[in-house]
Amino acid sequence: MRKIKFVNGEYYHIYNRGVDKRDIFLDGADYFRFILEMKEFNDITPNYNLRRFNNVSKMKLCQHEEEIVNFICYSLMRNHYHFIIKQVKDGGISKFMQKLGTGYTNYFNKRYERSGALFQGTFKAKHISTDEYLLHLSRYIHLNILGVKDKQWISNGVGNKSKAYQFLKKYKWHSLPFWLDDLPNLVNLYPEIVLEQFPSKKSYVDFLLSWTEYDLDIVESDIIEDIED
Repeated sequence: MRKIKFVNGEYYHIYNRGVDKRDIFLDGADYFRFILEMKEFNDITPNYNLRRFNNVSKMKLCQHEEEIVNFICYSLMRNHYHFIIKQVKDGGISKFMQKLGTGYTNYFNKRYERSGALFQGTFKAKHISTDEYLLHLSRYIHLNILGVKDKQWISNGVGNKSKAYQFLKKYKWHSLPFWLDDLPNLVNLYPEIVLEQFPSKKSYVDFLLSWTEYDLDIVESDIIEDIED
């Protein structure tokens, strides 16, 4: 039984990785499919398979009148993902994650002719109980992709900030570019809870790139170690 209780209006860190640390995204089509499902499953209907989207090139996206969660930020990595989301309907997080996990596993198994579980058990969840934790967690999630270039960034810091910033802005499978440039995105994002606490978006970027090893204490290294290779 899950110990955490999801409450409307509260924020949560949701995360999981592939079973046995296996890759859950093998190419751009997989990342895109997952993001498409993040959008399409964010409502009260019990659609698990996206059957009408077997041919993605001919899809017509649904317009949802009522979301059951609000996405603040997200990051999709080769073998895991992170979300910060707010529950806005009773049972919203559990319903959404059940649909997302089932739908994406069905898609992945059919595409790659496999069977069985794709994710490492039930998704993990952490209540974001303080504003400090929310700000630093958003930073960690948006910096997560730096591990592709430098696996030591968590303990050593960002390094060349200019190069890191350009790399982060070009990564298509996390929310940062959509925070900073108001680019169109399939997933509705609600970054105001974070960005409104900074004088400007540039100030948030400065905060983002100022990560040091001491920030580990705030975002809790046990969560990071549970996800990373």
